Amino acid sequence: MSEPQERTCINGLSPDSLVRVPTEAQFEGRDFMRSKELKKIGDALCQSEGFGLIAITLYEAQVEYLWVNKAKKKAGKAVLGSCFKETGRTKFYADRDYTIELYAGSLRDFKLTQWQLQALIDHELRHIDIQVDDENGAVIFGIVGHDARCHSRETYIL
Repeated sequence: MSEPQERTCINGLSPDSLVRVPTEAQFEGRDFMRSKELKKIGDALCQSEGFGLIAITLYEAQVEYLWVNKAKKKAGKAVLGSCFKETGRTKFYADRDYTIELYAGSLRDFKLTQWQLQALIDHELRHIDIQVDDENGAVIFGIVGHDARCHSRETYIL
């Protein structure tokens, strides 16, 4: 049996160091807050060929990363993040293709490590679907659901 590989985070931080999830006060009464730190992690994941997300960079999909002040639940369980494809009026005004939201209200109850944050962003990025039309070469952005309870390419990070 081979030795387990040492875990390293793409942002250079210790995998076991805790993430500083924004407090309610940091939102200053707003519902959303842009995050350069989340974007840095997401962009690095998309630019690293070993993570299987390079198409997002190659096809220049624009992704915004937001902290959301509120908590979110689905079927009684905490939702930690979501990925949305922007369309219509929102796409026009937002000038981006996708938005990844992490729910600070849900994550404040967890002691989230940098390793777990990277895995969460990786998971949300895997909802992005990019297809190329065989006939005219047009790039088609979409959203893909879950393969199971996780994405099939996600297991490397466990």
